[in-house]
Amino acid sequence: MKKTIAISIQNPCSENWAEFSPTANGGHCSKCNNNVIDFTHQTDQQILQFFKNKPVHTCGRFRPDQLKSYQVITPLKFNPGWQLMKAGMVGLVLFIAKPSSAQVQQPKAKTETAPFIKQDASQILAATTPGVGGLVKSQEDNSPLPGVNVLIKGTTFGTVTDGEGKFKLSEDIHVGDVLQFSFIGLDTKEYAITKNNIDNLEISMSMSVVQMMGAVAVTDVYQSEPSALGKLWNRIKNIF
Repeated sequence: MKKTIAISIQNPCSENWAEFSPTANGGHCSKCNNNVIDFTHQTDQQILQFFKNKPVHTCGRFRPDQLKSYQVITPLKFNPGWQLMKAGMVGLVLFIAKPSSAQVQQPKAKTETAPFIKQDASQILAATTPGVGGLVKSQEDNSPLPGVNVLIKGTTFGTVTDGEGKFKLSEDIHVGDVLQFSFIGLDTKEYAITKNNIDNLEISMSMSVVQMMGAVAVTDVYQSEPSALGKLWNRIKNIF
């Protein structure tokens, strides 16, 4: 049986988020004296982990695409007895198939070593370009943004900001290259490189959609799965 958690806001709040006092995980609303948790920068897995135990009286701030159903993944059951028996059978087969020491060993093929080519020091330095790094933060409250995609425009080279919103590109960066910063729910930002060895870039990103705030309603939804015989019958029906 599949389980999903449906998250919704039945009565959206009209208060101004910019007027909230910052807290460790969101903002404090002086009108209702509640801490509003900011989920706009969290992943689906983080949101599911928070609401899995159905916390009561939670007030949150979401992007519209985050108000949906999240499927709960049930961990697979581990049967140690069956796993040990399978390991023993595999070991027995390997023992039987092991060749005896009396068998003639095939001579190893001789490998050729490529000749060493001495490079001039100037050539090595010319091939190395100083990297680029920095911090990506929210334009609204200057909080760091983790999980932002940082890509060298026109290439497949890039990285992702860490938990503190920091990033570092180890690929060769040249003057004139354009860095592209993107994240779901935020306006894509571009930055053109004008000099080498930039380690302290600061990129601000803003929301691209209107957020929703209010009391969060969490509903468990169960969906029964067909049995093995039912799945087989459905496959036969699909053939015809």
